Amino acid sequence: MYLRNLFILLFLVQADCKLYPIAVRLPLNGTPPDSGGSLWPRPSSQQFGTERFYVDKSLQLSIDSSLNECERDILEKLWSHYQNVFYPPKLRYQQPASGDPLLKSVHFKLSTVSPVVISCAEHYYPFIQDTQAESYKLIVELKGAQVIAETVWGLIRGLETFSQLIYSPTNTGKLAINQTNITDEPRFFHRGIMLDSSRHFIPIALLKKHLDAMMYNKMNVFHWHLVDDQSFPFESKTYPDLHKKGAYSQDHIYRQEEIKELIEFARIRGIRVIPELDTPGHTYSWGLGYPQLITICWKDDKPFQAIYNVQGEREILNPIQNFTYDFVSNLIAELKNVFSDPFIHLGMDKVYYSCWESNPNISEFMRLNDLNSTRDIEQYYMSRILTSANKLGYKVTVWQDVWDNKVEVFNDTILQIWKSENDWREYVKNATLDGYKVILSSPWYLNYIKYGSDWYDFYKIEPTDFEGNDEQKKLVLGGEACMWSEFVDGANSISRLWPRASAVAERLWSKMDLNDVEEAKFRLDEQRCRLLRRGVEAGPIFNSFCGEYEPYMKNNVLNEEKFNYVENRNSVARAINSWENWLYLFVCIKCLV
Repeated sequence: MYLRNLFILLFLVQADCKLYPIAVRLPLNGTPPDSGGSLWPRPSSQQFGTERFYVDKSLQLSIDSSLNECERDILEKLWSHYQNVFYPPKLRYQQPASGDPLLKSVHFKLSTVSPVVISCAEHYYPFIQDTQAESYKLIVELKGAQVIAETVWGLIRGLETFSQLIYSPTNTGKLAINQTNITDEPRFFHRGIMLDSSRHFIPIALLKKHLDAMMYNKMNVFHWHLVDDQSFPFESKTYPDLHKKGAYSQDHIYRQEEIKELIEFARIRGIRVIPELDTPGHTYSWGLGYPQLITICWKDDKPFQAIYNVQGEREILNPIQNFTYDFVSNLIAELKNVFSDPFIHLGMDKVYYSCWESNPNISEFMRLNDLNSTRDIEQYYMSRILTSANKLGYKVTVWQDVWDNKVEVFNDTILQIWKSENDWREYVKNATLDGYKVILSSPWYLNYIKYGSDWYDFYKIEPTDFEGNDEQKKLVLGGEACMWSEFVDGANSISRLWPRASAVAERLWSKMDLNDVEEAKFRLDEQRCRLLRRGVEAGPIFNSFCGEYEPYMKNNVLNEEKFNYVENRNSVARAINSWENWLYLFVCIKCLV
């Protein structure tokens, strides 16, 4: 018999984590769920029975014949990864007794048979544009567990849910899972994380850990803010002085082969990787290698004049020369050859007009071309760049600024709403009223921190809570939690983002009426502990403990090789160095001969 009430299992389960009040006089509200059914994000429909089945390392992956070789490959790779999730390193557990009912397999099946394809990376890139693509059903019963979905991406989400159902019953030392029936699908198909790797370099190994955390929270878009004023860490083979002179150092560069390997890593996890090339502002680092790209700022008839908090000596791309447009177009084409996603983010935010307005050459260009305002220059620049991107086959997302400035944005361009000077609801209402599709980020700038449980604020946001008709609300594709890196690097990017971003993940996945923070805090605390058990340095959300696997405790797994990827980059470096050494030796021998 299935029970909708999750809490009946509370006393059957050993508590791996527990919340405590800030003070005794301030008791916690809400009811803690059990560890065996404490799912994040919460599914659309979930039923749990009291019948318990035990799990051990004999649990088999079973793949239905409805899956083709590409889909099998994805599941087999993830199943291997999840072995360390099912059975964490340093976990002390006992084998089930001979009479214990044992779950023997997890069967993955598609609702329709998939055709045979030649290129897996091309045909099985997770360009997900509807919620059904990630829907799934999960059934756990004595004869085995079964995950059924329309696509392999739904199977991946079902696998994550299955992993969260495994728990350790009190005083047994065993692993178990209860009879379960879940039907689930996301509410929004765009559920993303924006990470800035220009102000501080975020190593590839750490980006992979973020991608793991995204998979554990059922997020599916990694928006990568690659370059900015401060540094240009992308390796450009078309314009090599961009990274040679614009990166912090030669160690602070994302090599193209590394990026392609990261995209494949994300693909297996059902995550898109969208590059952002922010222009025409935020381009100071470009000018370190190619100074002719950047506008010279003037004052009192003198060039290279900085005005504090108004303009630098030079800044923002020069919009009146064909060289600029050829350069940017060629760079976009290079990105197209590295990244797999059909979308590129072209920034277009914070186009400060002062430098353009100060430059006499731009003023003359405007006079000769009947451009009456700096906004017209911005329109001229944006139209040429968007046209180039479209000709290269790219679809485009931009920050909302060009639309704010009354620049005419191409109708198929997606606007990312980020501003908070006014209520974000007004921005979303007006943008959708103009017919634009939008991605919401304004209330989810996670680089801003404050004392206390600020995730409450993130969790309470309702993306469609604005005045508008049903057609307008359909134009809200989803949202992204943003982490700008002025004060974030490898030391704190994980703990700053997770599990605060988990609150955004559930808001974008789960039902609209699931908005009780008092109920959610217990499940989010369990999710935080779960992330620690999976090697993700997630920060605390409240007074709590997570057992012996907390950071620096004897059973912590944060530095376990199974959950870290540093060795991969070192191996690549060693291989390159080894190749260079052998080449050098060969040249020396030839010289001696």
